[in-house]
Amino acid sequence: MELWTDKYAPKTLAECAGNDDARDEIRKWALEWLRGKGKPLLIAGPPGCGKSTIARALANEFNWSVIEATSSDVRDKNALQKLFGKGSGMNTLYGGRRMFLVEDVDSAFDRGEVPQLAHILSESSQPIILTAYNPWEPKISAVRVACKVIQLKGINKTSVNRVLARIAEKENLPKELAAIAALECNGDLRSALIDMQSGATGERERKKDVFRIVSTILKATTYKDAVGAGDQADVDYDLLERWIEQNIPAEYEKPEEVAAAFDALSRSDVFAGRIRRRQAWSLYKYQRALALAGVALAKHERYSKFSRYEFPSYIRKLSASRASRAMHKRTVGKARKALHCSPAEATATLRILSVGKKLAEFAGWDEDEAAFAQKAF
Repeated sequence: MELWTDKYAPKTLAECAGNDDARDEIRKWALEWLRGKGKPLLIAGPPGCGKSTIARALANEFNWSVIEATSSDVRDKNALQKLFGKGSGMNTLYGGRRMFLVEDVDSAFDRGEVPQLAHILSESSQPIILTAYNPWEPKISAVRVACKVIQLKGINKTSVNRVLARIAEKENLPKELAAIAALECNGDLRSALIDMQSGATGERERKKDVFRIVSTILKATTYKDAVGAGDQADVDYDLLERWIEQNIPAEYEKPEEVAAAFDALSRSDVFAGRIRRRQAWSLYKYQRALALAGVALAKHERYSKFSRYEFPSYIRKLSASRASRAMHKRTVGKARKALHCSPAEATATLRILSVGKKLAEFAGWDEDEAAFAQKAF
């Protein structure tokens, strides 16, 4: 299975997300290098902000072939010389440039290797881009001095969500999956994309299984078949009930069948309430029998048609509002700390204040939180 980080990797700088000013500076660096005025470039920033992605997109945009060096390639002086020496002063076979990409120089290189790397950087006639998490690491000071340093920031949640939403649409995934991944990534687009792909794979497998189970239950004509299908479900029992509830009208055609099925679910819910209040788990068998067999036997006969089942709308609405609820909690939480009051008092105060730049700075909100506050209060 192809990783989405590779499948949807940007091909040009314009396609990269976030850090607009830094990307403009990186393009200027490339143009200066073509005019013979360039120094090696050191791109610094937190994980997942696009350091390597921007470097590869730049190379593709300028038609430079890329020679990559990872931490496993650069262990000693001979390895460094072999890697850079064979191409540092040569173009490709057809006259194009080679661009060297050295990742994580602040962690990949030992202190003794840095002087040799700095010497190669000063002599190379080909563009070289290095990446680092901390450009101020003392051991790479010689490299930093030899390079032009451009600092990237973590990608804001709006930009992350925009990228993920576009990919979710192409992969036929619900947009709320993208919103949740964007909310929890903390500016790391790469991890958000990996999380969304992992979640989508699991979600698809669960949906496939649930569709089969729900179909078996709604088409069952015996108690044994209906309850047996429910026992095979690889989802929470309450969620399975939501699936059944959502899709009864899609399977049953006669009004009295639909009414009888919902009556069985209602009676099942009565037993569920008694179980919660009394902790009387001996009643669970009645709850299960009514929700599974009661619904299945509500129809007069088995329908052989194909029914288009849907994901429970109740769960979808909860998922869609999860990102908004989390943003509200975070925004009020920062305001509460700045105002030294309870969350309820902070919420009431925000409703009577004019939300603007000064208030955002006072509360310590980022761009996304300030934008949310302007709409919510």
